[in-house]
Amino acid sequence: MYWITKLKKIRLQDLNSLLKILAAYPLSYLLKLYKKDIWLISERPDDARDNGYYLFKYIRENYPNDNAYYAINKDSNDYNKVSILGNTINFGSIRHFLYYFAANKNISSHIGSGEPGGQLCLNLEILGVIKNTKVFLQHGIIKDMLNFALYKNTKVDLFVCGAAPEYEYVAKEFGYPKNHVKYIGLCRFDGLHNVKVNNNQILIMPTWRHWLDSEVEEFEKSDYLQEYLKLLRDKDLNEYLKENELKIVFYPHDNIQKYIHLFGESTNNITIARKSEFDVQELLKESAILITDYSSVFFDFAYMNKPILHFHFDDSKYRQNHYKEGYFNYVRDGFGPVLYNSQDLIKEVKLRHKDNFRLSKNYSERIKNFFPLHDQRNCTRTYEEISKI
Repeated sequence: MYWITKLKKIRLQDLNSLLKILAAYPLSYLLKLYKKDIWLISERPDDARDNGYYLFKYIRENYPNDNAYYAINKDSNDYNKVSILGNTINFGSIRHFLYYFAANKNISSHIGSGEPGGQLCLNLEILGVIKNTKVFLQHGIIKDMLNFALYKNTKVDLFVCGAAPEYEYVAKEFGYPKNHVKYIGLCRFDGLHNVKVNNNQILIMPTWRHWLDSEVEEFEKSDYLQEYLKLLRDKDLNEYLKENELKIVFYPHDNIQKYIHLFGESTNNITIARKSEFDVQELLKESAILITDYSSVFFDFAYMNKPILHFHFDDSKYRQNHYKEGYFNYVRDGFGPVLYNSQDLIKEVKLRHKDNFRLSKNYSERIKNFFPLHDQRNCTRTYEEISKI
């Protein structure tokens, strides 16, 4: 039953990679003779904005003679900023497969997204056919029970955690062997120090829902779309933004970006942000306050000691149909108030603005305890831990 589930996840485009696998696998042994200790780093095929990119940049700048390579789609908007660092490979190319099989260490911020053959290659890893060391850099702090990240589904050799409670939870509940899980900090946290904040910018960044991966017609009927349209079009909110020269940037999750046209057009005070035009980390760094729901981006915001509001209009539905609650309870452990309707949310935005978007002392203490590691050595620690394997 376990492997039937895995096989069902193989997509048609994964099978199209079979010829490249058959060609590259034997040739990879020749590449291993020529290049020693290859590190292959990636995120999603089109991305270079997360922990993978920050680690790769650190290595190229500090250890340029290391055989570290980054795989990214050559048509990606992020390709140029990676290519100037050198050692860039076109994602999904025959060269990518070749280096994938030859790599001593396969390093990614996403499980199942860094492999050139998708689920097909991931299954080969889990079966033990591909024996390179696997490093999971993560792309956000884990707070819920994520079945896809359990050891039996990943066989990851190094699981990087970005917070102390997260480390304790993953090490205890996710089934990893001793010392496979390490609290060393997320690489991208190195870029979250000494940030310049725009005190007039409010960032709204909600995550996705499993049940929203549907046709456009179905998404148009969803509570998700209707709740955010109600918020963004609220007359009172828009008047307040105009009177106080405030701006909102609305940036939904990657999986929701395909529906972004349904959220309407940008106005003078509200920007409907497309992924191709904005960098998530830059938005997080420059914004004065974050409004989100369950997205783990709020941990990055908290790491910078800035205020957060949680909009949980579908709390019970989310818990029943998306992710079950883990160790983190938003009311008990969170870094900002939880609001369940748009009117209460708007009232809280006004209160926070009148207080100059300052973070209250009790939330500041929670953040300090959550992130005992708070420095610019996250890439250094990660590099050192990977080197030890």
